[in-house]
Amino acid sequence: KLQFLYLIGRSRAPSSSSARTMPTVQDFPDIDKKEYQCIYPQYIDKFLKTAQGRRMPLDKCVERPLAIEMYQVCMHLGVPVMFEPQKVYARQSTHRRGRLRVLLRKPKAGYVKKSEFDTADREIINEAIPNKKVLMAKISEIIPTLPNRQRQPEPEQKPITTTPETKKKKKK
Repeated sequence: KLQFLYLIGRSRAPSSSSARTMPTVQDFPDIDKKEYQCIYPQYIDKFLKTAQGRRMPLDKCVERPLAIEMYQVCMHLGVPVMFEPQKVYARQSTHRRGRLRVLLRKPKAGYVKKSEFDTADREIINEAIPNKKVLMAKISEIIPTLPNRQRQPEPEQKPITTTPETKKKKKK
């Protein structure tokens, strides 16, 4: 069963019986924010059109995702992530707030080019998540399983029985 964070300000998932070996943002404290890739909830929103900012196909999207839900999923997947609650997607300034900055590759500071012909790329941090599209697909798969997304079965409604009221006489 999946365990998710319920606090916005926590930077690490609660430690379970085994220690987490996945890197977190704290492992790269001196990284420039430009090393991170931005992900907005609108990228995986099922109710938006591509002109409004959706970037995934409809069958891989979620109904109205929140940035905090995406943050919880990224923490669960072990992706170094920063949550920025006040940021707004430019195409929808009146829409939901929040964005994520995810670190999918090791920072440039740790990589030294061997020559001018060196075309090697930076190493991937998590082999299961090589790029942003795969991360967004995994996020949209897991968000419907979050506890706050699970719909509670509605209690059965009892038929309403009315007691017969006495008819009032109309005055003429």
